[in-house]
Amino acid sequence: MNTTDLIFLVPLFPLLGFILCGLVGKKAPKALVGGVATLCVAISFVCAVLVFMGLLRQPAEARHFESVLYNWMSIPAIRPGGQPLNLDIAFLVDPLSITLTLIITGIGALIHFYAMGYMSDDPRYSRFFSILNLFVAFMLVLVLANSFTLMFVGWEGVGLASYLLIGFWWEDISNSRAGTKAFIVNRVGDFGFLLAMFWIFAVTGSLTFSEVFSAATTGLIGPAALLGITLLLFLGATGKSAQIPLFVWLPDAMAGPTPVSALIHAATMVTAGVYLVARCHVLFSAVLTTQMVVAGIGVATAFFAATIALTQYDMKKVLAYSTISQLGYMFVGVGVGAYAAGVFHLMTHAFFKACLFLGAGAVMHALANRIDMREMGNLKKYMPITRITYLVAVIAIAGIPPLAGFWSKDEVLAGAFDRGGFFMGVWAIGLLTAFLTSLYMFRSYFLAFEGEERIDWAHLKHAHEHGHGHGGEEEHVELAPVTLNEREKAHLIHELPGMNFVLVVLAIGSAVAGVFGVSALFPNLFANLSFHHWLEPALSAWWAPGAEAHAAEAAGEAAGHSNHMMLAAISTAAALGGLLVAWMQHQSRTLERAGLPQGLFAAFASKYKVDELYNAIFQKGGLALGVWLWQIFDARVIDGIVNGTAVVTGGIGSNLRRWNTGFVRSYAFSILVGAVIIIGYLVLHAFSQGTATTTARPDLVGALTTGGLGR
Repeated sequence: MNTTDLIFLVPLFPLLGFILCGLVGKKAPKALVGGVATLCVAISFVCAVLVFMGLLRQPAEARHFESVLYNWMSIPAIRPGGQPLNLDIAFLVDPLSITLTLIITGIGALIHFYAMGYMSDDPRYSRFFSILNLFVAFMLVLVLANSFTLMFVGWEGVGLASYLLIGFWWEDISNSRAGTKAFIVNRVGDFGFLLAMFWIFAVTGSLTFSEVFSAATTGLIGPAALLGITLLLFLGATGKSAQIPLFVWLPDAMAGPTPVSALIHAATMVTAGVYLVARCHVLFSAVLTTQMVVAGIGVATAFFAATIALTQYDMKKVLAYSTISQLGYMFVGVGVGAYAAGVFHLMTHAFFKACLFLGAGAVMHALANRIDMREMGNLKKYMPITRITYLVAVIAIAGIPPLAGFWSKDEVLAGAFDRGGFFMGVWAIGLLTAFLTSLYMFRSYFLAFEGEERIDWAHLKHAHEHGHGHGGEEEHVELAPVTLNEREKAHLIHELPGMNFVLVVLAIGSAVAGVFGVSALFPNLFANLSFHHWLEPALSAWWAPGAEAHAAEAAGEAAGHSNHMMLAAISTAAALGGLLVAWMQHQSRTLERAGLPQGLFAAFASKYKVDELYNAIFQKGGLALGVWLWQIFDARVIDGIVNGTAVVTGGIGSNLRRWNTGFVRSYAFSILVGAVIIIGYLVLHAFSQGTATTTARPDLVGALTTGGLGR
C-alpha cells in the first residue's frame, strides 16, 4: 500500500480521541485521558509524515492526488438544463495541504502534551481534551478537503469547537461572552463564504476545487463574477483570520485556557483564512483589484494591531494583537502574489507564536494566574528555561537573522517591493510595522523577565497555600506584604518539566525553521532547501486543465533577487531599531508606556474605541431596531392588521346573527326577499339590453313580462 493512502487516518485519530475522551473520560484517570488525546494527535502526525514522505518520493508534477472515501450525496438538477451536484468525502493531498497538515498535527501534539500539565487541576479535564481533539479533527478536514463544500464543513466545525474552548470556563461571564463574540463575528465572515459558494456553483455547476479552478483558467468565470467571488471569499477569510473589520473577537479569545490560545492563534484556526486565499490562488491571481484589497487590508491590520500591542500590559493580550498583526503580514504575502512567502510565514509563525503563548502560560501558571507584566520583573531568576525560550521566540518574531521569522517576513516584504506601484506603499507600511513588532515584543520580554522584581509575593503565598485553579475570575484579597528568602521564593515560582520540554522544542523550531527560506537570498546554493520550490506544484495549479498559461502569475513568486540583499538589510535594521529603542526605554525606566506621549498612548491603549463603536452600531443599534420593530411595526402594524381583521369579521358576524332567529316564517320571508331581488335584477338586466336582447332571448323576456316564472 502506498503511504499516501494513509491520508484518511490523519483526521480519523483525533476524531477517535474526541469520542473516547467524551464517552469514558470522566471515569478514567486524568493522565490516561490526556495521554490518549495527545497520542491520537501524535499518531495523526506520524501518518502525516508518512504521507509527506510518499509525496516527496514523487516527481514534482505528480505531487497531487485525491482520495475519495465515499459519495456524500448526489443532488439532481433542480431546473431544466441545470447542473446536478455530486458531493464526495474526498481529501486533496498536495504540497500545500500536507504542509498545513504537518503544522496542525505537529504543533497540536506539542500543545496537547503541554496541556496535560497546565490543565491538571481542572475538574472538566476530560471534556477539555475531548473538544481539543475535535478541534484538530475539524481543522484537518478543512485543509485536506478537495472541495468548497467539505472545506466549509471543517470551517464551521472549527468555529463550533473554538466557541466551546474559548468559553470553556463559562462560569466567568467574560469567558462566556468572549466565546459568544467569537462565534457571532465569525458568522459574518461565514456568510460571505456561503455566498461565494452559491455564486461559484451558479457559474460553474461544481464546488470541487479542480473543476472550479479549471473553469476560471478557461474563462468560464467572467471578470465580474471573479471579482465578486474573490471578495466574498476574502470576507470569509477576514472572519477566521481576524482582519479588519472582523478582528475584534480574537483579543477577547484570550479568556480561554492558554493551550487553547496557543492552538487557535498559532497554527490552526486563525490561519484558515490565509490557507483559503492560497488554495484559491487561481481565482485571486486573476483579479488585481482583489489582490490590492487583500494586501491593503493585510498591511493596515498589521500596523493597526501593532500599535495596540505596543500599549498592552496583559501578556496574552500583547500576543493576541501580535497574532492579528502577523496574520496581516501573511495576507500581504498572498495579496501581492507571493503565495509561498505567505504560507512560509504561516509555518514559521506557528513555531514562535506557540512558543510565546505557552511561555506566557508557564508564567501565568507560576504566578497563580497573574498575567499583568507590571506585576512581574526579573523572572529570569526563577524561570530560566521559560526566559530563554521566550527570548528566542521574541527574536524570531522580531525578524532578526538568522532565526526563522527573519526569512519569512523578509520574503513577504520583498514580494510587496517587487510588485511596485500600489504595493510599494504596502512594503513601506510593512517595514514600519516590522519596527513596531520588534519594539513591543522586546518590551514584553524586558517587562516580564528583566529589571526589578514587582511580584506580589503575598498573593503567591496565599494562592500556594489555598490552591488556585485556572478558571473563573481572579480572587482579589487584601493581603499584608510578606518577606521571603530566596529559597521560599524559588519554591513559590517554579517550572514544570513537561512544559519546559515543549517550550524547548518550539524554541528550536523558531530558530531553525527558516532554513527552508535561505534559498531566497542564496538561490544557487540552497535550491534543494527551497520552501518555494516545494510548494510550486500546488501554487502553479498545474493539475487544473488549461492552467499552464496562468501558472507563472498564479505562483506569484517574486522574480527579482537583485535587490533582495538590500531589502533584507533594511528589514533587519528595522528589527534591530525596535530592539534598541526597547532596550533604551528599559534602561531609562520608560518602557511601561513605550516612550509614547500621553495622548498617543491613550489612543493606542483604547484600541481606537473599535469595540465601543461596534457596540453602539450593532449591539445598541440592533437593540433599538428590535424595540422599534416590536413597539411600532409589530404592535401597531402587524397586530393592527390582525386585530382589525378580527373586528371586521366580528362586526359582520354580529349583523348576520340577527337573521338567525329560528323561525321558519322568517327564513321563508328571507327566501322571498332574495327571490324578488334576483328577479328584479334579471328584469332590469333584460330591459337594459334593449331590442337586441329582446330578439335574442324572447322566451326569457316574455316569461318575465307575462308572469311565466310565476307558473
